Amino acid sequence: MRVIIGTASLLGEGWDAPSLNTLILATTTTAYVQTNQLRGRAIRVLRQDPEKTANIWHLACVDPFAEDGGPDLQNLLLRFEAFEGLSYNGKTIENGHKRLGLQRTGWRRYDVSQHNQQTLELSRRRKWQHRAWHTALHDDTGQRQRELVERITTSKNHPLLMLRRGPGLGPLSLFGAGCSMVLWLDPLAAVGLSWSAGLAGMLLHAVVFGLLFLGIRGVKYVCAIYKRITRTDHVEVVRQLGEVVLASLRAQGKVNLQLEGARIKTDIKGEKTHLYLIGTQTYEATLFVTCLQEILGSVQNPRYIICYKRFLGQTIFLPVPSWFSRKAEAEVFFRHWRQKFGSGRLIYTRTRLGKQMLLQARLAGLRTMTHRATERQSVWQ
Repeated sequence: MRVIIGTASLLGEGWDAPSLNTLILATTTTAYVQTNQLRGRAIRVLRQDPEKTANIWHLACVDPFAEDGGPDLQNLLLRFEAFEGLSYNGKTIENGHKRLGLQRTGWRRYDVSQHNQQTLELSRRRKWQHRAWHTALHDDTGQRQRELVERITTSKNHPLLMLRRGPGLGPLSLFGAGCSMVLWLDPLAAVGLSWSAGLAGMLLHAVVFGLLFLGIRGVKYVCAIYKRITRTDHVEVVRQLGEVVLASLRAQGKVNLQLEGARIKTDIKGEKTHLYLIGTQTYEATLFVTCLQEILGSVQNPRYIICYKRFLGQTIFLPVPSWFSRKAEAEVFFRHWRQKFGSGRLIYTRTRLGKQMLLQARLAGLRTMTHRATERQSVWQ
């Protein structure tokens, strides 16, 4: 028997053929479990052939008139996010569509036939594939096996990365009152430095005495105002979001979470920022990335959201990760959030008002295409 043809329901599970080395999938499913079950038919180990290498083909129709290639292709790209594989350059093992040289947009100008020809040529080089897998799984010395790193990748134009911490209207009002009082009393007139000598002098000693009126906190408020006016470093904002998640996980105090030595690490590549957890086990690192993905991804159906109104700007909605779905857990997350970003309001989305706010959050996500600015990557490194 050389060829077996059947439906996904018939051949998707419940049988083993370790000698199978080519699998062609024509299904449109993107579910993680079903996709892995289908792929599992071909990735069985064959004792008689330790160097067995299987080729798995994923079929999709490309719409040449659609910039994104059409829904069939987009479903295929979504499927590739669920598992890791060897990249076309043979150097890395990671998930996603980029390892295959695919793209999300620009398909009107993409040469599909050339890509198919390249894939066909690589599929014939099975010995090269086997060596490339071994090389990608080990370090440069060939002795130590690389580790799976789960990381979240964001671009600097992500709407949530415009979060900035700063004073509320109360402190700003006090600062303004202090400046106004200085202008009214004109305390420098006694030493001959009255503000009437010039506008610059008036503003200078108004600000100085305004800061003195508020004390040391006044300096902090001025620095915060400056940060609101200038663009905040998006890398720092991503890191602060990660610190909120890590601190909230630690505060839960669950026995099965090993987070004592966990540390956050960021890598910058161009306009992309990679964030992941080191010094812990794979389970904790995956949980950390999952929480960040829910925060930075498109709003689905969270039990709690944080409503954050930017200074003289739009309202930003932040989903509370499902790991903190209970009220007490959500309040812990919100407490750590306020320590990093200040203002905000925790909203339960199962009430009438909460449902309205959730709808606004979804619409805001659609307008900004939040899901396009965030990717989850699994890389062996």
